[in-house]
Amino acid sequence: MASDFDEQTLSAVAWLNRNDVDMSCYRLTPYKLNEDVYFYVEKILPISSHSDYYVNIMDKLANIKINKEKNL
Repeated sequence: MASDFDEQTLSAVAWLNRNDVDMSCYRLTPYKLNEDVYFYVEKILPISSHSDYYVNIMDKLANIKINKEKNL
């Protein structure tokens, strides 16, 4: 449970789910109404299609290389 998840965490959980590891991600959003605090709980993973959460390692490496070349 967290207020948000980075893409690496979502990618890892999606991969684990696909490999028969039962794991879920929930987003919690707190709301205060008068003196009471309520949480909106949203299940992020698992979903029916995990492909949206996979991180393409080659894209990441290409971005790192481009950023390094810009700094030269």
